[in-house]
Amino acid sequence: MTKPEVTKPEVTKPEVTKPEVVKPEVVKPEVVKPEPTTVVSTPGHENKLQANGLVWAVNLVSYSRLDSARKAIAQLKSEGIDTEFVEVTARGHRYYRVRIPNLASRQEAIKASSAFRARPEFEGLWIARYRK
Repeated sequence: MTKPEVTKPEVTKPEVTKPEVVKPEVVKPEVVKPEPTTVVSTPGHENKLQANGLVWAVNLVSYSRLDSARKAIAQLKSEGIDTEFVEVTARGHRYYRVRIPNLASRQEAIKASSAFRARPEFEGLWIARYRK
């Protein structure tokens, strides 16, 4: 009696391919110093500097891109609203705040903000004091 022939199945190893490594393109950020902005009084208020050097502003919106802030200012200017932007750093990131500056009192800032509260693009506006 002969033993049946046992064949072992051929084991093939799966082909392992290394993932292609794509190095990200390093783009150095453009360093742009903000251009000075001329601030003109909005109708109905005077640019009064308080005795302690603090004035009020309505911060309408904050952008991470300078060109976005400039577009917003141009749009507001076309509507007859004089604004400025200030560059700030928060949590290690640079932002450009678009604001209505130089308001003499909190009440004046609240009054100036009322026209913007219903506009979705200024949903997060806030009022703040700053040293001029």
